Amino acid sequence: MAIEIEGREFAQKVLSASREKTMVVDFWAPWCAPCHMLGPILEKVVGELRPRVELVKVNVDINPDLAASYGIRGIPTVKIFRDGVEVDGFVGVLPENEVRRIIRRHAELESDQLVTAAAAMIEEGRDEEARSLLEKALREEPDFPPALLQLSRLEEKAGNADRAKSLLERIPRVSDVWPEAEKMLARISLQESGDTGEDAGKLEQEAERIGTAESWYRAGCARAVGGQYREALEDLLRSVEADPHWNEDAARKKMLEIFQVVGVRSRLADEYRDRLQKVLY
Repeated sequence: MAIEIEGREFAQKVLSASREKTMVVDFWAPWCAPCHMLGPILEKVVGELRPRVELVKVNVDINPDLAASYGIRGIPTVKIFRDGVEVDGFVGVLPENEVRRIIRRHAELESDQLVTAAAAMIEEGRDEEARSLLEKALREEPDFPPALLQLSRLEEKAGNADRAKSLLERIPRVSDVWPEAEKMLARISLQESGDTGEDAGKLEQEAERIGTAESWYRAGCARAVGGQYREALEDLLRSVEADPHWNEDAARKKMLEIFQVVGVRSRLADEYRDRLQKVLY
């Protein structure tokens, strides 16, 4: 629960306390409807981060001088204190994920430090050391999205697709890292659905010879498994050109899967989306 304080307590319960932990101060008033919207969000986020973070509330009607001294012009206003000084803050009601991001970056949590160190190790090719740090981070915070994402990358790299998927599926869709997790899930699904062990070059030669929708589809899937997404999209587009509705629009659907992997609004996706529309319509 948040602690209600008055102006005379601020120095001790916020400034002094912030030398030991991150202090989040919610300037509010009982008549303020947005304040009542933000309050539960702050309670939830800070509750996740205790004991490293604490929340206090200041009623601006009761403490106008304190509010004025911190330049409060509108409420709700949130200010964050570390080591006796204001380090961050925001005004108004923000989405929970944004509130979490702002507060968390000042919480000095071990799990954040572990993930940062692990990411550097991965860049250096020290995968096993990175894995150890990420597993430790998840013991500290079992559903920490950045740790889940980084560990899933290591699992995918090691060929453990099922393990990578199970980690990615634990990441909330509101998380900052969800867009990257979604791309990874699409890529893994794409590889699993198309991995027949067939040689893409030979399949393309066969497709050139017989020209059926199925032959171009098989070639495109093989290219996709190999991460050759432009070539895959080209082959799949030729499948659509041969028969737009073959196998319940299989080629078109596979192209949509690749768009997810390369980025729905990427240049490559935009280019082939336009070309696909011209073929279909």
